[in-house]
Formats: sequence, C-alpha cells, structure tokens
Amino acid sequence: MHIESIYIGLPVYHKDSASCMTMTVRQVLPTGHVVCAWIEHDGREIEKAFWPNELEPGALKFGGSIIG
Repeated sequence: MHIESIYIGLPVYHKDSASCMTMTVRQVLPTGHVVCAWIEHDGREIEKAFWPNELEPGALKFGGSIIG
C-alpha cells in the first residue's frame, strides 16, 4: 500500500516500524521529503523527514497490522 496524495495534517505511520504511533504530516519539502511530527512519551514534540514511499496512511493501520 502507498499513499496516493500527501497533505498537511494527514495521519501516517512509518512502514517498517513495529510501533503503532501516529505521526502527522507537517510539511512537504521541495526535495520530495515529507516532514512528520509526533509526541514522545515524555511530551517532547519530534519532527523527522521521510520519503513518501516510507509512509503508510494512518487510517489503514490498526494494532500493528494493515487493514485492507
């Protein structure tokens, strides 16, 4: 599964992560990278850039497995 379109505010997950932590798309860079943000357990906000093919739509992942 891949993301057809990316927009600010889209909930996403990292494909290779065993975590079910939701990230939110913050920005799409001219390089094609997608900047995502999430809140760590200690309350810190983290931002990291990913390639679009590393991400999955957040609405389709539940309990660590893909629905579909």
